[in-house]
Amino acid sequence: MSGMPFIGDEILAAQVKAAISMCSSIGVEPIKVKAQDRVITLAGTVQTLEQREWAERIAAGIPGVRRVINALLVRETEGPSSLGAA
Repeated sequence: MSGMPFIGDEILAAQVKAAISMCSSIGVEPIKVKAQDRVITLAGTVQTLEQREWAERIAAGIPGVRRVINALLVRETEGPSSLGAA
């Protein structure tokens, strides 16, 4: 049998990248997506911890993904967030 029972890594990475890019909550920073043996690695920079978690959840939700390694860094855009509402 020449057919593989699961999606190849290149296709899987493309699906994850497309799903993340369609999510308006994640912002405009490009996220690098690598796949090896169905393990997805996310790299790059996002603006908030919430965006980092969203990207991981989206990647984990793609059929065929076995595991997600989240190497995304959170960029502090406006310094420490001690300027909370009074």
